Amino acid sequence: DKYINGVYQDNIPSQYSRATVVSGNSSDISISRTSYGCDITVDPNPSESSSRTYVVEFEYDSATPVRLNITQYSAEVSYPSGGYYLGQSRVSNSGFTTSNLQVTNGDNKGGSFTVYYKSYRTKYINGSSAGIEPVTPNVSPKHLWVNTYIDPRPNSDNVYIVEVRYQANLNHSNRSTRITGSNGSAYDVYVDFTQDPADSYEFQIRKTTSDSWSTSITYDNWPGNDGVMDGPFIINSLKNGERFTNWWASSNVD
Repeated sequence: DKYINGVYQDNIPSQYSRATVVSGNSSDISISRTSYGCDITVDPNPSESSSRTYVVEFEYDSATPVRLNITQYSAEVSYPSGGYYLGQSRVSNSGFTTSNLQVTNGDNKGGSFTVYYKSYRTKYINGSSAGIEPVTPNVSPKHLWVNTYIDPRPNSDNVYIVEVRYQANLNHSNRSTRITGSNGSAYDVYVDFTQDPADSYEFQIRKTTSDSWSTSITYDNWPGNDGVMDGPFIINSLKNGERFTNWWASSNVD
């Protein structure tokens, strides 16, 4: 301020003579003098959970120093949708693909199989890439006769193990379902699974090779005088259309 004979006349701009960081890490701050004062640049805050503060003290000749308090918020963390990856494979260390997997000939009595999912996302701090981190995938079967169980602990390559369990098929036709995997990316991955039909058994009988197969035959005038059934018969046992010999016969006489 300009005074003449003790009377205020004007406010005259004056450059500071010295700027000092008196609180906070001085290496985080850059201060440069300009024609209008100064520019202050603060490095990005790497902390994701806490803000940080600085105090800069400016000295002006013989005037009382002034202090500038600066508060910087915590780091900005983001996960762009384009930074997600989800791949699947039947083996744990190779062959990961975003294409559909085909699993066929599931045991008709029920069982399980394993699918491996590589799932991760790219992390950005203050707009710069800061590496990748695992993302637990969501794995959902379409039908209730299939259940999935995921180990939430990925290995060092961000691979998760998922066990798929399926119930016995009681129908005499195969059945199929789709298992969907997702992790927040712009796409899903699919496993198409087909289970074999229930076993089909046929039991046929006939008297001679010239007769047609039937489920029963009748012998008249039996037993004979000696009480012995001497009529021939031929048995054919099939499982799923193939010869099957695991059968036995018993009598039931009233």
